[in-house]
Amino acid sequence: MQDQERPDNIQEYLPKFLEHRKADCIKAQSALMQNKYDEIVRVGHAIKGVSRPFGFPDLETMGLKLEEAGLGKEHDACERLIKAIEQMIEDEVKKLNQ
Repeated sequence: MQDQERPDNIQEYLPKFLEHRKADCIKAQSALMQNKYDEIVRVGHAIKGVSRPFGFPDLETMGLKLEEAGLGKEHDACERLIKAIEQMIEDEVKKLNQ
């Protein structure tokens, strides 16, 4: 997302937001290793719920897909989605640090 599309009052909270999403990915990865799909569903739902207000509609979509993959107990899909979400977050952290 372009910075000009993000509300100005959100900018200062982005580092903490991204830090929390990294923690979500760690939780989801741990849950996946233990086949705790209910936790994956919760993490996906949380990512979905908080991403759009912070200006990340693509991350919102990925959270929804993770939630759905968790509901379906789709191990491989969950793994791919977690990695994709981690990459999206890493890309945003790099942009912030430029």
